[in-house]
Amino acid sequence: MKRTLIPTVLVALALTAACTSTSTPETATLGGGDSPATSAPAEGGSSGGSDAPAAAGSALTIDSNGATREVTIEGYGPATPAQYGLPATGELVQVTVTIRGIEGTTQLNPLYFTARAEDGTSYQAALGAIDGQLDVGTVPAGDVIRGAVAFDVTGAPVQSIRYTDELGGQLGTWNVQ
Repeated sequence: MKRTLIPTVLVALALTAACTSTSTPETATLGGGDSPATSAPAEGGSSGGSDAPAAAGSALTIDSNGATREVTIEGYGPATPAQYGLPATGELVQVTVTIRGIEGTTQLNPLYFTARAEDGTSYQAALGAIDGQLDVGTVPAGDVIRGAVAFDVTGAPVQSIRYTDELGGQLGTWNVQ
């Protein structure tokens, strides 16, 4: 029994070490238009993001993973299902996401966006449910990508949209209610 437990513990420790970030905290900046931007402290010490959610339609300037981008969430409301898309089991809603590359190259994926209800319920992106879905790819500096992210809301109504990095570290939040 001890012989099988030791390798299991070693594998678990190796996986934990591989998933632990040692990077410095990042910051997100809430700005928009010509108004001066204000910096917000990093959340939890490991990923950037504003402590207070931004209003829908506001742009957050986010620095993470060697890239700076401006992300805007707007247009929260009912979604029109794609003719050949996957059917929703609840209410299909969507937001429009605009990402403008400022510096470096930003990784892009609709799965980096999560809808969150006031009671803590999270809804993942409903891939293939709508036309015009946000693409998977990259956004180089100077480029702008725009697309929709849909959510299949099967319980409590959505209050906010969260944007994360590739490993799930929160980078920004927008209130949509």
